[in-house]
This record gives sequence, structure tokens and C-alpha cells, in this order.
Amino acid sequence: MNINERAMSAKEQKDIREELIKEYQNYIISVCSKTAGGFVPASSDTASAGMLAFNEAIDKYDISKGNFFVFAAQIIKNRVIDHLRAESRYNNTIPFSALSGKNDSGEDVPFDVEDTGAAVTDSALEITLLKDELSEYGISFFDLPDFSPKSYKTKRHCQDVIRYIISSPVLINFIKEKKALPIKLILGKVTVPEKVLERHRKYIIAAVVILDGDYENLSGYLSFAKGGAED
Repeated sequence: MNINERAMSAKEQKDIREELIKEYQNYIISVCSKTAGGFVPASSDTASAGMLAFNEAIDKYDISKGNFFVFAAQIIKNRVIDHLRAESRYNNTIPFSALSGKNDSGEDVPFDVEDTGAAVTDSALEITLLKDELSEYGISFFDLPDFSPKSYKTKRHCQDVIRYIISSPVLINFIKEKKALPIKLILGKVTVPEKVLERHRKYIIAAVVILDGDYENLSGYLSFAKGGAED
């Protein structure tokens, strides 16, 4: 059962809900920290606001809303922003840097403060989301270096394959539905040895997931897919 299905089950089953909140506490803290612009201790009121928001996200989620983590992150961010704004009214200080955001309707809610930089970066949050999504394909994020192409020629082959897949909605849907690389559909369309597809299957799938998903920062490392080339 993937995270979206687990979130749906958690709406009605208390034990699954509690399991999800406990299992993804670090994820919740990372979203809170990114929003607050600095590390948020798990024992803080800000973290508590994040936990409540995650619970709220479970209540409001349905499959039509897409990836649960993306949906939950927006609600957590909104609730943490509300908490920090309320806190600033009492303290008469604004010690955080990322208080602008969107409301639940997707409308911009500006809050002008000096940006001092976030301890938890956008890329770190994207990696958290990517790790979970890749697990649905049986791929460990930390194993990717072992499956990445090393030689110049192999890199070129993989780049050609990735570009071809990204240009084809049919192949992208195949990967999403089958959780596998459509090797037979690629051979004959791209000049690449079959053994390259087999050996670097996980790397290629991961690249497609990043480029087709909401991973703006991570996709920057795959600029070749937009027509550029790596040396």
C-alpha cells in the first residue's frame, strides 16, 4: 500500500493514523523547519502545530488531490504560518524568515520579513518526498549512486533514453502504472544496448520520476533532459 492509499485508510482507522504520524514525524518537523526558517525542536509549539496539521491533512485528503505528501506539506506550512503570526503578535518579534505562503484555496498570503535563509532547504524537502515516491518502485534513494552511469558513453545512452521517455506521455504512464521500465518499447526507438537499460533501470526511472514530478530543485541536476548536455 503506497502513502496515498495509507492516508485514505487512516481517515477511518485510528491505528493507521497514529502509525503514519509517528512514522513521518521527521518529515513533519522538516516541513515545519523549512517554513519557520530554522530548526524546529520536536518538543516545540511549532512542531505541535505541524503534527496537528498533518492530522488535519489526513482528514481532508482524497486521491483526487494527488500526492499526499505534497498536499500535507501545504497544510502544515499554512498552519505553522498561522501559529508563527499569532506568536509574533504576543512577542512583538518575528524571528522567522519564511512566513509568506498560500491559504487552503491556493491564494497568495504575503508576509514581508527579511529572508535570513532556511536551515532546511527546498532540496532537502524534495529529497524527503522523492525517497517515499521511489519506494513505490522498489528503489532506495540511497542506492541510486550504485546504479548511476559512470562512463561518458553510458551517461549519453541514459540521457537519450530519459529524454525519449519524458517526451512520451505513453511511456510515462507505463512507468507510473507498471512501476517498471518499458524496455521493449524503448529498444528500436533509441539507439542503446539492452544491457544499459537493464543495469541502469533504477537510475532512469528515478530521473523520470523527478522530471515528471514536482521536484523543481532536483530537476536542475538533470538539465540535459531539457535539451542541454552533460560533459
